Amino acid sequence: MEPNYARGDSFGQKFIKFQQCLTENRIEEKYLEIVGKQTELPLFLEIDQFFSYLYETFGKTSSHDSVGHEGPQYWLLAAGENNFMWNEFREKEIIGIGWKELGDLTKYSSKREIIEALKELNQLDYTPTNDALANYQFAFEMKIGDYVFIKSSIRHLIALGKITSDYIFDSSSTGYKSIRKVEWLKFGNWHTGELKLHMKTLTDITPYEEYVQDLLKIIDAENLEDAYQTEETSNFDVIKEPPLFNEEEIMAEVFMEDSDIQEILETLDYKKNIILQGPPGVGKTFVAKRLAYLHMGAVDESKVMMIQFHQSYSYEEFIRGYKPDGDGKFVLKDGVFYQFCQKAILDPDHNYYFVIDEINRGNLSKIFGELMMLIETDKRGKKYAVQLAYNRKDHETFYIPKNLYFIGTMNTADRSIAMVDYALRRRFSFINIEPAFHSEKFKAFLIHKGVSQGFVDKIVQSMEEVNTEIIRDSVNLGKGYEVGHSYFVPTSETVVADEQKWFDRVIKWEIEPLLKEYWFDQEEKVNELLARIK
Repeated sequence: MEPNYARGDSFGQKFIKFQQCLTENRIEEKYLEIVGKQTELPLFLEIDQFFSYLYETFGKTSSHDSVGHEGPQYWLLAAGENNFMWNEFREKEIIGIGWKELGDLTKYSSKREIIEALKELNQLDYTPTNDALANYQFAFEMKIGDYVFIKSSIRHLIALGKITSDYIFDSSSTGYKSIRKVEWLKFGNWHTGELKLHMKTLTDITPYEEYVQDLLKIIDAENLEDAYQTEETSNFDVIKEPPLFNEEEIMAEVFMEDSDIQEILETLDYKKNIILQGPPGVGKTFVAKRLAYLHMGAVDESKVMMIQFHQSYSYEEFIRGYKPDGDGKFVLKDGVFYQFCQKAILDPDHNYYFVIDEINRGNLSKIFGELMMLIETDKRGKKYAVQLAYNRKDHETFYIPKNLYFIGTMNTADRSIAMVDYALRRRFSFINIEPAFHSEKFKAFLIHKGVSQGFVDKIVQSMEEVNTEIIRDSVNLGKGYEVGHSYFVPTSETVVADEQKWFDRVIKWEIEPLLKEYWFDQEEKVNELLARIK
C-alpha cells in the first residue's frame, strides 16, 4: 500500500492520506483478524506502534537497501540552533549532530534503543522519534560519497559538501562529538524561493528526486551527479576560502600611487558609485576588479559581477522582462542586476560589487528605468523600495541593498557615444585613470619582463611623442584620447625574448590601427608619426 505522499504536503495532509490509505486497505480489520487487540491504546495508535516495531525489527538496515538506490544519497542538515555550529563546520571541514548525552552512537543497535535512551536521559514524557531517527541515520545510514546540503533557515541554503569519512565519535571535542568529515564543494547564501526546506535537523531527501534537482539548480550544481560518476575527470571545483587581497597585492599589479588608491577607496566608501574614466589602454577594467578585491579584502569572484553595456542593452536584460523560453512562450525572467541584488540582500555581512564596463555605451535612462533614484547612496535599503515595471505578484517591490557597490568604466576616446546622462553623472564620482609610462613601477615591471633599461626609455620617449601630438590636436582629439600603457604590458610571455620584435608587433597591431582611426583623414600625419617612433 502507498499513501501517495506528494512533495510539499504538510504534516496534516500526510496524516489524512495515511488514514485514507488505512481505510481503503481495511488495515484495522486485518490487524484485528490477524494480530488482535494487544493494548489499552486506541486502535489506530496501537497499529502505529506495531508498524514501528516491525520497521525497527525487520525493516531496512539502510536507506539505500529500502529503495535499491545506487550511488550517493542527498541529505539536508541544520548547523545547530541559529547556525551556531556553522563556523566550526566550515573551518574544520566537518558536519555533526548534537545530543551529547547519547555518547557514542555506535553502541546503539536500533532507533528504538536511541528513543529509549533519549527518554530516560532527558526524562521525556513523549516519544522523540525524529531526534532518534536523526542520530540513527547520521551514524548508520550516511556513507562516504553522500552529499549534504547545509540549511540556515526554512528557505536558505549556505553550503554543499561531500562526506569523506565514516561516523566519528570525538570525545575530546568541545562542540559536537558525533561528527563526519566533509569536503566542502559550495559556499554561499541561496534563497530557495517557494521551495521550503524540511524543519528536521537531518533529513534524507534522496527519494525526492525532483526536490533534490531543484536544490542543485538553485546553488548552480546541476552537474553534481555527473561529477560523482566521473570523479577522476570531473571539473566540479571545490571552493575554499578566497585568498586575501590587500594593498601590497594591488600595488604589485597596477601602476598607481598608494595615495591615489586610498583616495579611490575613500570615494567608494562615501559615494558607493564610482566610474573610472580614461583613454584606451590605461587598464580601467583591470583596475576596477582589483579595487573591488581590495575593498572587500579578498579575491572572491562570487561577490563581483561584471557586464558590458552596449547600445542595444535593455531594461529587460538588466532588471526584468519577458523573454522567450524553449517552448516558444514568453515568460517573465529576472535580469542580471536583479539577481545580483537578491544575492547581496541575502548576505548582508559581505560587500558585493557590480562592475559595468563601457557604462557610457548604453542608453542609461532606458536600462536603469525606475532604479535611477535607488542608485543614490542615501536611497539604499528596503525603506526606499519601489515597484518594478514587471511584477510577479501584486505589491511586489525592489530595492538596492546597502552592501552593493557600483564600479563603472568609461572610455573617454569613444566617438560613438553621447554625453553621459546628467541624472546618472551626479550619482557617480568620476575618477581619472591616466597613462603610466612615467611610472617607476611600470618601468620596473618591463625590466622584470626582460626588457632592457635602454629599450624601456625608448618606449617611454616614443609614446610621449605620440601622446603629445594627440593632446595638441585639441579640435579633434585632446587629452582624453591618449594612448595607454597597457598596450606595452606583456601578457603571454614570461620574459620578452626579443624586445625589438615584441615592440614592432605592438606598434603594428595595436598602436597603428588606433592612430589611423584617430586621424582617419590624415594618413600622411600618421605615417610620419609612426616613422618617428619605430
